[in-house]
Amino acid sequence: MVRSIQSEETKTDPVIVATLSIIDELTVLLSNEIQLLKQQDVSGIQALLRHKGRLVMNYNTNMKSIIAQPNLLQQSSQEMRNRLKEAGTKLAKATELNAAALRAAAMATQNLIQTIVGLARDEVLPKNSYADPRTAHMMLGAYSPMCPPVAINHTA
Repeated sequence: MVRSIQSEETKTDPVIVATLSIIDELTVLLSNEIQLLKQQDVSGIQALLRHKGRLVMNYNTNMKSIIAQPNLLQQSSQEMRNRLKEAGTKLAKATELNAAALRAAAMATQNLIQTIVGLARDEVLPKNSYADPRTAHMMLGAYSPMCPPVAINHTA
């Protein structure tokens, strides 16, 4: 089996072989990123993001090259086209899972920040006292839609 794959790769344009390799590596990397997010490994995620950026750049460059030369895919074997299609499907699924994990992490961070701000606001606002509802908004510097009425004397 290995020998047949290698012979197919020697007949195929190097751009397609490189793209297939990048797709496989990017799929594994996206799965690893999900695991690092679950473990909250910030330093691991930072190193992974640099590598992910390079892979995405190379992937985009290779895909532009393939799109610019449609005969590259036509000249490659059916087996290689099938492998490329299968790898693309796996990458799409890994991308969806990765995006969902990133959204969940962002929501968790946002909820934490909102909780902290809420607790800080509760500490700053006075408790058990009467406040003028027209000026209470000024304590935190927030805008209040309440405006005092304005009357203009047109007879003067």
